[in-house]
Amino acid sequence: MRLYPAYWAACTLTFLVKIMWGSAAYPGAGMAADLQATVGQYVYNLTMLQDLIGVRDMDGPYWSLAIEITFYFLISVLIGYKLLPRIDWFLAGWLLYAGLPHLAYSGPLFTTLFIRGYAPYFIAGMLFYLMQQPQGRTWGRYLMLSGAYVLAIRSCRQNALELTGVYHSLVSPFIVTVVVTGFFLLFALISFRWLNLSRFTWLTWLGALTYPLYLIHSDIAFVLFFHSGSGINKYVMVLGTLALMLALAYLIHVAVEKRYSRQFGAWLTARLAKLD
Repeated sequence: MRLYPAYWAACTLTFLVKIMWGSAAYPGAGMAADLQATVGQYVYNLTMLQDLIGVRDMDGPYWSLAIEITFYFLISVLIGYKLLPRIDWFLAGWLLYAGLPHLAYSGPLFTTLFIRGYAPYFIAGMLFYLMQQPQGRTWGRYLMLSGAYVLAIRSCRQNALELTGVYHSLVSPFIVTVVVTGFFLLFALISFRWLNLSRFTWLTWLGALTYPLYLIHSDIAFVLFFHSGSGINKYVMVLGTLALMLALAYLIHVAVEKRYSRQFGAWLTARLAKLD
């Protein structure tokens, strides 16, 4: 209910932009193929499962959606088998699994299900949620949170080295370590009630735009960059593209998310009820 309506709208918009203008977008660029699309690719992408079946993402940022929906499936299994009361044991086992050095980051179904490459971040998020109340702050959870942080740092530094090789430009392990550490500290401040963001109502409005903006910010912007040429001031181009992306994100949020998410949820609930 939360993810699909905005995703379908963004995927369709990106597909249309690529069909109409992607092929002519700077053919000499190394990423020219990424700015083209086919009908088959579009249809598979509508499922949000394209990465799991080896189909190229319609837009670059979609790579994380397969990871996200895998996490949702994992949680649904815990709920279905009534394992949430034993969540600490599950998190401890998951953390141990994520720390084993000899397992690949992807491939077998078991490895994919437990999202080994990104497991420390999911585990930390669950622990921060569980530790919001004082009674949830047990020594075991503090220990697991520390372990999740160590594994997250290991993971992000490995990713930095891999991306340095891919893009032939330094992705600093030190910088990514600082960024990930900053996020852990921020979530700690929020979860332990040392920082209260609820009084900043404008954050709610901005937060509502983050998902649709995430979905459209990449390839559509690249097409705009390539077609605009070098005649536009680079600062005007960046600010103008940013303003356009924010406007599109706002339209998707208002015209699609707020309008259709509840309707889609009601329709889905009714269909699932008939299966019981």
